[in-house]
Amino acid sequence: MVTRWRYFGAAIWVGLAGILPIALFAAPPPPPDLKLDISLRLDKSEFEVGEAIPLTVEIINHSETEYAVQTSTEETGALDGLVFAVADLTGKALPIPRTLPKAGNWIGAWYTIKRHDKHERKLFLNYWMMPPDPGRYRVQGAYNAQFNGTVDKGQRLVVRSAAIEFEIIPTTATKLDVRISRLSDQAEKGDALAVDFLGFTGVWQATDPLLEALYHEDQAIRRRAANALNFLPDPKAVLDACLAKLKTRGPNETLAEWLHFQGAPATALLPVYLRNVDAEDPVTRAGAVAGLRFCRDTTEAKGKYHNAIRAAVMEVLSDRDTRVRLEALQTLAADEDAQAAAALLAVTRKDSTARVRRQAALCLNDMRAEAVIPYLRELLLADYRLRPNFAAQLREIGSPQARGVLRDGLKSANAQVRAECAKQLWLLKDAAGKQTLVEVLRTGSAESQTDVVRFLEDVARAQPNNASRAADSTARTWADWLEKQQ
Repeated sequence: MVTRWRYFGAAIWVGLAGILPIALFAAPPPPPDLKLDISLRLDKSEFEVGEAIPLTVEIINHSETEYAVQTSTEETGALDGLVFAVADLTGKALPIPRTLPKAGNWIGAWYTIKRHDKHERKLFLNYWMMPPDPGRYRVQGAYNAQFNGTVDKGQRLVVRSAAIEFEIIPTTATKLDVRISRLSDQAEKGDALAVDFLGFTGVWQATDPLLEALYHEDQAIRRRAANALNFLPDPKAVLDACLAKLKTRGPNETLAEWLHFQGAPATALLPVYLRNVDAEDPVTRAGAVAGLRFCRDTTEAKGKYHNAIRAAVMEVLSDRDTRVRLEALQTLAADEDAQAAAALLAVTRKDSTARVRRQAALCLNDMRAEAVIPYLRELLLADYRLRPNFAAQLREIGSPQARGVLRDGLKSANAQVRAECAKQLWLLKDAAGKQTLVEVLRTGSAESQTDVVRFLEDVARAQPNNASRAADSTARTWADWLEKQQ
């Protein structure tokens, strides 16, 4: 039997038979002189139920050349190419807890391993398994070698470790209570590892301190608390406890995301979110709007609560807190209708914060419905906005109305708008676009000519069947070439 998990967008296949041979998708072969090995080492052979299990991974370079290994602050090792599979001695794999999508703010670097030298990475095996019951287990690791510098990044080498065994032994209720109490105190003070360790205990008593950590002022702590909840037994009871906490404390973005991934019923969530969009705390308001976004595809959000959700989101577009307005933009952009597009246009033009204005423009740029076209016309032809590329968006919409806006753009008083509209029309095989590009290449400014030449070069490179242009091609030779095209 084969099970598939996803980590950081890479698919990982783990065979569950034998000593858990691990393999990844096929890839081009690595450099022939690259010879790596990995080994695993535990600090001891026995661990109590709920105890953290430190694991040391050694990457050994047997090559005659140096090898650069990626190292980062991401706690599981997955971002750096490591994967682990744990099973009992019958070969039954322990499931890996489900976690929220990883944040993209890890700190990383490349560490050079000299020839015949090694690099150590320390982590906790608990991230890779649900808390195990007493018994004997086996773990095997694999390293997906990553290349930096001169080697093609598409090349890959997967190195497997030997399997090692360890035992989980029972502990007393008193020792477990002491551990929970100590970790709870540390988590309250913002100790991220203590939050993780609470999840590693795998006992119900960790629920309350983790729910408190879900409301910590540090968002990183909140996310780790949400993930730690997935290590606890009885997921339904954990979900019910979170819903009860939501009703008394209100939402935040992390809790709303966790409830979404757990499949919490929209009927229990939407009234709470709507009630909190005007809460005093901006974190609560942002969480309420995020929750509305996560619920947007539910039957309830599209039916009974649709008008209330729209009214609430429109109201918070003028919220005094930037985070709340940003959440509102993402929620609004899910509905590609005229009212949503008009609101996004107004924010793009008038919001007091540049970041919010940019996000509103990006949200508009993601829309592909006919209803958005009049507002793209405003941005392109009235405001002369070229970034993000609204002309390309009109080409992708491709309707007669969208083409009409692009043709009107050929008459714009702004030379850059004329050129951009001409590019998109030419890609649509519109003769008017080709003629305008030729005019720019023959009589436009040096800057405009350079821009069009680069565009044509990019198009030529993307279409290998086209005749390639010489490196010393000029605007004039490109104009001659364009005039010959059908």
